Amino acid sequence: MRAESSLLDQPEEMTSGDTPFTSQVFRQITAGILREGKTLRFTAYGNSMHPQIQHGDVITVTPLARVPRVDEVIMLVCDPDTAKVMVHRVTATTASTVTTKGDSCPTQDGDFPHSAILGAVTRVERGGNAVKWNKPWWPPGIVGRFVNLLRRVYHRVKRIRI
Repeated sequence: MRAESSLLDQPEEMTSGDTPFTSQVFRQITAGILREGKTLRFTAYGNSMHPQIQHGDVITVTPLARVPRVDEVIMLVCDPDTAKVMVHRVTATTASTVTTKGDSCPTQDGDFPHSAILGAVTRVERGGNAVKWNKPWWPPGIVGRFVNLLRRVYHRVKRIRI
């Protein structure tokens, strides 16, 4: 499930210019940059945060020295064994864990230790322009699920050509 919903669900090997790298190398580079207190910019892969963050958007992530707040979008290691990294919204926090969910995913990802958090998304760019992204676009609760359903139906109907 996480592999399907991960915004950064990289293939086993990716390319950056002419230099191929694996998701484990990406995670190591990312963690190193953020640990040094520097900002990281990269291109998002996947649609789990649609419509707030879309495939191909440029994301800026900064180090996070505190417990993330609910509704904050964070970058974290979702599977230490495979070094998969994802960017999802925080839905709950405890003293030792965070729970996340992609905006367009039907279920939560689960609980992750605070040590899995790499940073917080501070900016999203689409087509070279900054995007308002820091709040969920849907209302909370049952109303939100209904709005999400209507959105999906609308987009499917829009694709039908009569």
